[in-house]
Amino acid sequence: MVLPSHCEAAVRVCPRGEYDIARRAEFAQQMYHAVVSARGRLLVVDLEGVTFLDASAVGILQKTRQVAREIGVDFVIANPNDTVCRVMDVLGALPRLVTPSFHAPN
Repeated sequence: MVLPSHCEAAVRVCPRGEYDIARRAEFAQQMYHAVVSARGRLLVVDLEGVTFLDASAVGILQKTRQVAREIGVDFVIANPNDTVCRVMDVLGALPRLVTPSFHAPN
């Protein structure tokens, strides 16, 4: 399970493992709770512990980013590994989702 951690300026969520169609509903619910809890702050989705994302998980991240913008939450993905970046790149989502050189607050 992903548990968001909070600081004054940010909410950080740290998913772990593989996210594919089998975990789609779980991941969508985790991202929904994270974006709602981040109202008025920065939402950092730290993907350091994610070993694989499929297209459905990338779609959830894109939807989370869209909802975040609509409710005034800044959205950043941090620490994606090469495999995760490659999947996002193949799907055309990398430039919209990942800020190159972002260092997430602790």
